[in-house]
Amino acid sequence: MLLGYLLIIVLKGVQFGIISLMVAKTRAIFAIAALWVLMEWSCLLCLFSGYAFDPVGLALSASLLSSQLASIAGVLGLSFWVIATNLFVLRGKRVAASLAILLPFLYGVFQVGLHSGKMEEKSTVLLVQPALSPEMRYPVNPNVKPFSLPDQWRRMLSMLSAHLGEEIDLIVFPEAAVPGPASAPFFEKAFAQAILSFYFPDAIFPSNDAEFVGNNYFAQTIANTFGARVIIGLEESQHNVACLLEPHGSSMQTYSKQQLVPFGEYMPFFKILKLKPFRKIVERAYSVGSLENLLFFSPGREATVLGGDLGLSICYEEVHGGLMMKSRRNGAKMHVNISNDGWFPKSRLPVSHYFHGKLRSVEQGVPLLRACNTGVTCGLDSLGRRIAYLPYETGRVDAQPAILKLDIPLHSYKTLYAMTGNRLIVFLSTLFLLILLKNRLWSTVSSLWKRANNEL
Repeated sequence: MLLGYLLIIVLKGVQFGIISLMVAKTRAIFAIAALWVLMEWSCLLCLFSGYAFDPVGLALSASLLSSQLASIAGVLGLSFWVIATNLFVLRGKRVAASLAILLPFLYGVFQVGLHSGKMEEKSTVLLVQPALSPEMRYPVNPNVKPFSLPDQWRRMLSMLSAHLGEEIDLIVFPEAAVPGPASAPFFEKAFAQAILSFYFPDAIFPSNDAEFVGNNYFAQTIANTFGARVIIGLEESQHNVACLLEPHGSSMQTYSKQQLVPFGEYMPFFKILKLKPFRKIVERAYSVGSLENLLFFSPGREATVLGGDLGLSICYEEVHGGLMMKSRRNGAKMHVNISNDGWFPKSRLPVSHYFHGKLRSVEQGVPLLRACNTGVTCGLDSLGRRIAYLPYETGRVDAQPAILKLDIPLHSYKTLYAMTGNRLIVFLSTLFLLILLKNRLWSTVSSLWKRANNEL
């Protein structure tokens, strides 16, 4: 992982170096901004599942008004605007700089005014935040005794029991809410029913003749008892999945994570690392006797919309606007992100992750629900306004187990970005660069022609 991080640092240094040379050699502001955008875009495509955590356009997400510009050209469009605005200031172009600074906010005023009055229809949702560190969930630290699988279910069922009898439309659990596959028969059915009955005295169990049941039995009982749809993150058939269970349903819908996290969910350059000079190093780092014992996930291939209207993303996928756009085009009217940021304790990553999610909501014009183990559990309307949130882990504060109940506005609308994706800003950026190259080429040819005439 450190070698991968070192590669990212080197490439970022190259990126800044190229832009610095461009700033010194040309006054073509839009061409410089275009080159920056194309370099950010290339990182989205090819670097470790797409390295997307640092677009400079993220700066405009801090304000509700300025972030609305993402509905036109996405976060790459915001990056273009940030770079161009700074160059206007650097070149002393006061009028252009003033207009560039004001325009995102003026557009934001228009966008917010257009949609704010259309948020009447709402849905009542419960977002579950277990707040368990990796050491409390898995046997990864010999000095910490983790919760057993039944105890992890008891923790969440205890929190849910406070909402029995309420009108709930949707319950969302985080990514990998409990260890293990969805349907593997971990429990005797009588044992599972005893746990569920303790917290839900009037539990409505699924019709199931099997003697042993899996995690999906718990989720289906919750859906039946509350009369609400349930989304839960689990594993299934070597996939990291989000499962949807309908009340009294007979089957489980799943979405398989498409964009896997390097080193944790898949191994970059695995064929190279299997070679003799590296093999022992990797085996020692992962504490396995052989690389063949390393178990990684397989990526999903479809932007499956669950229940006909819910577009799912799992953890890191939320930072990719193009990926989220696929489910929007497939009919999603709400985005649901399930995450587990507990692997990055006391860091700024969960907050950065949240700001990316906010931009996805604005880009696609849809509301967003985020259920995290220890990240930012919250709900956002289709303008990216935070409706409600739970306290999240910081350097000074620990995440607390809790359930967030909120009424999420269902209003969604079409955006230019949802229709064009990154194609629009990539096309314009390429065009600006081609114009610069054409002008440079014409200037060089003209200079050579004049020199030739003078010599003749």
